[in-house]
Amino acid sequence: MGRVTGRAIAVVVGLALSVTACTSSAGEPDASVRSTEDAPGGDASTPSGDGEGGQMRPGDLDVDEPIRPTDDISVMGGAGGPNSADDVMLAAAVSVQEFWVRAFPDTYGTDFEEVDGGFWTYGPDTPRGSLPPCEGIQSYDDVAQNAFYCPDGDLIAWDSEALVAPHIDEFGEFGAAIIMAHEMGHAVQARTGDFDTLPGVIAELQADCFAGAWIADVVDGGSDDFEADIEELDLAVAGQISIRDDPGFDPDDPAAHGSGFDRVSGLADGIFEGTDRCAGYAEEPPVVTEAAFDPEDAASGGDLSPDDLLELLLPDLEDFYTALFASEGQEWDPVDDVIFFDPSTDDVRCGSSRLTEAEAEFAIFYCGADDTVQVDGAGLVPALQEIGDFAVGAEVARQWAFAAQARNGLTENSRESSLNADCLTGLYAGDLFLGSDLREGGVLSLSPGDLDEAIISFLAVDGDDEQSGSAFERSDAFRIGFLGDLAQCDALLE
Repeated sequence: MGRVTGRAIAVVVGLALSVTACTSSAGEPDASVRSTEDAPGGDASTPSGDGEGGQMRPGDLDVDEPIRPTDDISVMGGAGGPNSADDVMLAAAVSVQEFWVRAFPDTYGTDFEEVDGGFWTYGPDTPRGSLPPCEGIQSYDDVAQNAFYCPDGDLIAWDSEALVAPHIDEFGEFGAAIIMAHEMGHAVQARTGDFDTLPGVIAELQADCFAGAWIADVVDGGSDDFEADIEELDLAVAGQISIRDDPGFDPDDPAAHGSGFDRVSGLADGIFEGTDRCAGYAEEPPVVTEAAFDPEDAASGGDLSPDDLLELLLPDLEDFYTALFASEGQEWDPVDDVIFFDPSTDDVRCGSSRLTEAEAEFAIFYCGADDTVQVDGAGLVPALQEIGDFAVGAEVARQWAFAAQARNGLTENSRESSLNADCLTGLYAGDLFLGSDLREGGVLSLSPGDLDEAIISFLAVDGDDEQSGSAFERSDAFRIGFLGDLAQCDALLE
């Protein structure tokens, strides 16, 4: 997706809404346990072991060739891979512990003590006596669809059938391995003292950050069993969104894990800044955007109708860019018009170019020739509204970013200009949520879940990664703008 200049039609996008389902938070099996929320529903097609439960050990990590889960294990990556759920998790335990043996001394100045209580698998048919030996677990229902670190026994456990196998089907073997990396992050906290001192949601986001540092190590070739390219990173973003807290969840609740935006941001901190930034969460915690609904938002789910949203959004975007340009000593020229069309009945044009019906379906673009933003109001807007009102708002705001680029002489469609537009959209979202020095305040504010809707829309849009950037790259550009400033967005053009 992008804009239309006077000479060429920008990329027109369609929607694939298969990556938008989210589940509610499952809470903690015990107050002292750090856990992962429910996995998406659905039958597991990935083999998940015998369902008997029990302890698994990855072997001595000091030997030259670490013991692998099976002799014929495949390198792990995308969705629906050939390895069993337990093999994936055990291989991840090997890989993540190897990472911490290397990284812990540089980060904390001491050697890493490997998990002493082992790794436990269980499922709906696991007998009570074979469940992980952690205080507070009386039955499978206490830990259903969960993965967790238990400090009492210094062990990590996972529901192979109802959590890990479906997660592999949806988000890949690497996505499931991130669950292990997160839980190993809690084991790290137990060794530093942060497990008992950090507020619950910060502890969860720090574990996400630690998982992100391991992801970066995999990308750099640090693992024998896992590899990751941009496709796996996109699936990682989708996986984090899938196990977010429900919009409106109270961040002060002991079971809080963070919004999807918070969790993706935690991963990104680890990926780009490493374990030192993660360790720094104790003194310099990240921004937490998760918030409980107020009574008005609770009644509506935080969503405005498209008509109500656009009535407020369009003048607010004009006000924001007027203030942004003024801060740079420039004058903002208002966008000439916003046109909503129906591809099946309307003649959709930009300058001398005409879009076919197929090209116009699910299209949104800025037309430089006419200085207009044009939107498929019949198909795209309802599809985005299914995600949430800020999925609509973010996509429309992105076109104002393209208009801003055009006013500064940038009219080429490129990956850099696309990511800059995502960053500027994040800058606008940050102004709505955090406030800024640009203006006293807009007429809109963000509701709980709105930032997640923007990220989900990046996953739902089937665009050209070479030109627009991947979902992972777009999410990070949006995050940079949200937490940063105009200079950081401009740096993406370099």
